[in-house]
Amino acid sequence: MDTFFCRRNSKLETFLKRNAPRDVHERLRYYEACVVVTEEIDKVFMHVVLTDDSIYLTEYHPRTLLRVLSFSLILHMELINDLPDFLSGKDQEQSLHIHVVHTHAKGVGNRGSRDRPKPQSAVTPGQQYNYRLSRFAQGASRFQQSSDLRSSPSSISDDGDVHAGIRQATSSVLTRLRRRAARGKGKKTEEEEKKEAELHLYAVMPMSQIYFHLQRSWKSYIMKSTLRLSPCIVSSSPSSKKRRSTMSWERTCQLFRQLSGELLQTQLSLERLYLLLQELCTATRHNPAVKTLFWRSPELYPFLVKTLTESSQLSQDRLHPADRLLLSMLALQTISLMFGETEKGPSCLSTLTSKHGSVTAALLLALVRDPELKPNNCNSASHTELQVLQAEYLDAAAVLLFEVVIFCQELSGTPNTGHFLTVAWVFQTLEAHPYFLLFMAYQAQSVVLALLSCSSESPLSPSQAVLLFQRCHLLLTCMQHSTCVNSYIITELREEFRYYVRQSRLEDKLPPHYPISRPARHVLSQLLCLVLHKP
Repeated sequence: MDTFFCRRNSKLETFLKRNAPRDVHERLRYYEACVVVTEEIDKVFMHVVLTDDSIYLTEYHPRTLLRVLSFSLILHMELINDLPDFLSGKDQEQSLHIHVVHTHAKGVGNRGSRDRPKPQSAVTPGQQYNYRLSRFAQGASRFQQSSDLRSSPSSISDDGDVHAGIRQATSSVLTRLRRRAARGKGKKTEEEEKKEAELHLYAVMPMSQIYFHLQRSWKSYIMKSTLRLSPCIVSSSPSSKKRRSTMSWERTCQLFRQLSGELLQTQLSLERLYLLLQELCTATRHNPAVKTLFWRSPELYPFLVKTLTESSQLSQDRLHPADRLLLSMLALQTISLMFGETEKGPSCLSTLTSKHGSVTAALLLALVRDPELKPNNCNSASHTELQVLQAEYLDAAAVLLFEVVIFCQELSGTPNTGHFLTVAWVFQTLEAHPYFLLFMAYQAQSVVLALLSCSSESPLSPSQAVLLFQRCHLLLTCMQHSTCVNSYIITELREEFRYYVRQSRLEDKLPPHYPISRPARHVLSQLLCLVLHKP
């Protein structure tokens, strides 16, 4: 859990550790005390607990834990600028009103992990060329080989059992809510289930962080959920009803030390480097604890940035252009994984801001490259392959820059930690790059190409929809912080956006059953308003 920017509450943490099922406890992201208002709860001061897929509530003096909303049901959320009349004095002045609109939760309080899709692994850019650098067969990751099997824990229930030892208090608001939900099962019509409902959270803590964490957790969830709809995705875990493979913290630490030690060896062959980075990526996808260990290792982040920088500078004598792109993409993807849903604890912030941010600045400058593929002496087939890889590299670069921007946006709302890592700093650094304007123009043109109104009616694939959302968010943020990019895109690409991008056709491209579709349409609408100068 992100405890560095979370006001620690030992009593609540002890309660969660003892009473939340293990699969829920392992996915905790943040908690904060807020005044809660729903259809059933009227202005009650409670702890709001966020996991990677749901919002839970427990009393201020915790007795019961109830999942009140799955992220899959959220339609949109916003901050409301008002002064709640039920608060007074400083509480009223510093309050933060978060308005969450959602569809009715079917079976509120039911099994805590029911709405959580099984972990999956998506096809990554350049996957079809994964074996170019690998001159020998790839074995299973050491992290997968050393898993310890443990039985799955019980989940939270609302049907009379309170599984996993969660205590009930007859006078508890949540207990009454749980019983009411149980009595009302099966009574709602389908139309009532689809009806929109609201959750209001009034944060009263000074420098509250809950909105930023809620936004981040929700966005991460809808991106992952959309990617899991891809037919190319193959399940990487057994059925939830079966025993799960879980590795102990001690064993993870041991294997991580082995892997990092091998990565940091001198005179490492390029093939061996590629395979070790693949193993680090695989381990990170299957074991979130690897991210924590990564940021606690002061040498790995600079090593990956150096690898990315050098891979773009290697001569063709040392590395074929396609291999160079593959190595660059793998470095990008590894760093992106480490940024995504990571613990922003002291070690992470310290690593990113070390040496006055010179390593992070080097990362930003290394990921931006000329989008035009330079002519070479290779045959037409090789040139086509390079064009594909170049496009995939630019996709991966957009994803990493999106992750950095999201990270800085979260950080900007945290209590003053003396850091300089802001969105403005990111784009000020990037503006020094000679290809930055062309790089951002390429990202804007990619949005237009994805949404050509005259193109086929077939929808975007799940991965394309997620990438569209990431690109639009990145472009919108960049145009708001970079005058040169704003002017360039409006001057050079305004007519392309006006002529080719039709909001009326977006539902054809972004199907309603994609969790990312509504947020993507929303951010695209904001981007269009900015590019077309609409109010």
